[in-house]
Amino acid sequence: MFVERQHGPETSSFLPTVEDRWIALAAYVGGLVISLLPLFGSWACWVVPLVILLLERSSRLIRYSAAQALTLSIAQLAVSIVVIVLSATVILIPLGIALSWIANIAYWVLLVVASYFAWKRTEWRIPFLCQLADRMAG
Repeated sequence: MFVERQHGPETSSFLPTVEDRWIALAAYVGGLVISLLPLFGSWACWVVPLVILLLERSSRLIRYSAAQALTLSIAQLAVSIVVIVLSATVILIPLGIALSWIANIAYWVLLVVASYFAWKRTEWRIPFLCQLADRMAG
């Protein structure tokens, strides 16, 4: 089940004048925006969360949001690779296209919901991904 953890207001260590929820939101929305670009697509959606995770040192909300957005982006990338492999044969092309649409819609929905909770300064913990995000966030 999806669990929530609430955080109080903090500032970022690399942008001290910006509220933590803006940067946590940027970790999710940045990946979403890049995934919609026709040139990059889901292949580069991990870049924004990774940069935020590497730059942030103090805010737990920002680090966790960036780590979870990164794990979600990597999962999306893995699904994309599986879809490409499935689509390698003519018989499985319709299945690959259907799986691609389902995976992209699920990815976008999870990013939008996680963005909403990041705005509320809440860790919205996606099952299976949250354990890895916890380790990455430190």
